[in-house]
Amino acid sequence: ALDIVESLENLQPNDIEIILLKGAVLTNLEKYEDAIHCLEAILDDSDEKDEIYYSIGLAYQSWGQYDSAIEYYKKAIELNLEHEDATYELAYCLDITNQLKESIGYYQQFIDNDPFSFNAWYNLGVVYSKLFDWENAVKAYDYATLIKEDFASAHFNMGNAFMNLGSYSEANDSYKKTLEIEGPTPDVLCCLAATYEKMELYDSAISNFKQAIKIDANYHEAMYGIGSCLEVQDKWLEAIHFFKKALSHDDKNVTYMIALA
Repeated sequence: ALDIVESLENLQPNDIEIILLKGAVLTNLEKYEDAIHCLEAILDDSDEKDEIYYSIGLAYQSWGQYDSAIEYYKKAIELNLEHEDATYELAYCLDITNQLKESIGYYQQFIDNDPFSFNAWYNLGVVYSKLFDWENAVKAYDYATLIKEDFASAHFNMGNAFMNLGSYSEANDSYKKTLEIEGPTPDVLCCLAATYEKMELYDSAISNFKQAIKIDANYHEAMYGIGSCLEVQDKWLEAIHFFKKALSHDDKNVTYMIALA
């Protein structure tokens, strides 16, 4: 891969996409200093500094130098608050280095400067979620969705926060809104089904689990979900059938084995 990328670089030495790809390849080869050097070399001449900062952050993160990674992820976000990948990687590095609580003030600064920045509220929600502060996470995601009603990621994360609070009806509404915005996906359908399961509306839960399987025939989480719904209704043989199906697609999952036992 590096040979091909370098051949392309010789033909188009100023192509940002080629340099970003070269940085990623060097990072995967664990040539971290080389990756950082080649990315830094194009910073001054590029209009995509946020992507370059993000890629440098990934190199430092892969290298295990989390504080440097944090520095570059912050630079990427300061240029582009909508950079979701940088947001998640920053939250991961802050978590690893036990700096999550301190980062709340960092995101609050964005909000103080622009209270209507839906991405700032969303990023703050991600931090609260990482801290398991579900009530504040819900508030932050809620502000994000009030400002940008079709913000699917914020609706989905708010659903997850509601689930952790045991507010299953509210979680149901959030997942439905996510589906309305971005269309059906197996993970969101499974989350929606889980809300119905928690509310003991098993037919609705099974229906959504089945929809997830229609989209992805190998989605073992949905198979297990159907089995769980059937089990609590004392439909043992049907439950075993779906637990076995789940196990056939994920034979290392202890949960499925326990269910069968």
